[in-house]
Amino acid sequence: MGKSGNPAMSAANRNFDLGNSRHEALAEVAGLYFVDGLDQREIAGRIGLSRSTVSRMITEARELGIVEIRVNRPLPVDDSLQQLAIKEFSLQNALILSTPGIHGPRLQRVGALAAQYLESTLQENTTIAISWGTSLAATVDGLSGNRNAGNRVVQMIGAAGSRHPEVDGSELARNMAAKLGGNHIALNAPLIVDDPALAQALLREESVARVLDMAAAAQMAVIGLGGMRPEISSLLRSGFAKEEDLQEVRMAGGVGDAGGHILSVDGATIHTKLSERTVGLDESRLRAIPTVLAVATGIEKVEIIHAALRSGIVNAIATDDETMQAVLTLARLRPVAANQESRTVRH
Repeated sequence: MGKSGNPAMSAANRNFDLGNSRHEALAEVAGLYFVDGLDQREIAGRIGLSRSTVSRMITEARELGIVEIRVNRPLPVDDSLQQLAIKEFSLQNALILSTPGIHGPRLQRVGALAAQYLESTLQENTTIAISWGTSLAATVDGLSGNRNAGNRVVQMIGAAGSRHPEVDGSELARNMAAKLGGNHIALNAPLIVDDPALAQALLREESVARVLDMAAAAQMAVIGLGGMRPEISSLLRSGFAKEEDLQEVRMAGGVGDAGGHILSVDGATIHTKLSERTVGLDESRLRAIPTVLAVATGIEKVEIIHAALRSGIVNAIATDDETMQAVLTLARLRPVAANQESRTVRH
């Protein structure tokens, strides 16, 4: 005599097992639970498995990454600070995260705020040029994945050879394009090379020049802002620069870089040996992109944020309220000099 049991359940169980691979089965169960809103008893009855098996499958789906739970925390903004920043620096937009009651690191939320702005303004067939770094990584992480056809993400500054590939331009371009439903164009070159002649040769090389031409034609650029003190320098951390390179920049009056271009605290462009060895979109073509959004947060970034906004290279900013308050305080201490935006300093 065969084993007794519920024939309907046995048939459903056979069909479910035979018709799905393990991962497909886990995804189906997870979809019924998280998307369709069925409870475990209802799922068990529908597919012919026990409730305990369904429970284990839901747990396994989460552990394997088949299910990703995303908590979309509110992103409150400080409207008054936004208006002050726009007026002070003649910006297109200022995205200022309001932080009362927010504890812990703020970069992820500022990145999410930048991502929200990016997705709300993008149209189909838009080209976005991007740099690299942790702020850009936070922005890419913050994208919801709502896709627009035909978007293109172009790497505008070298990054090959970084010690942290998860924040280099090619990886970020790939991930951003995947979320936006477009394609990515990588710049296959290091950010900083050994000598200026090599940098110039790379910039003339056909494949590099072609990518930079695409970046120059972008409707929007999204960049991070790098500091030049060793304790905060992404260039040093990623192995692109040495401490003596940073010291040279600081001695020349540089407080950081915007898209690879070294700036003084008042926004003047400073040409140094380090900048001459950098591979990326030149300053005049970066300035010509209609919207250049910088993403940066933290008191340690106040000087370079002020520099980038004064320079005119950047015309939109995503940061938090405490950082922007400090930037505006610095702006009051250092009023705009005549013709400051066009100044360059060579060392």
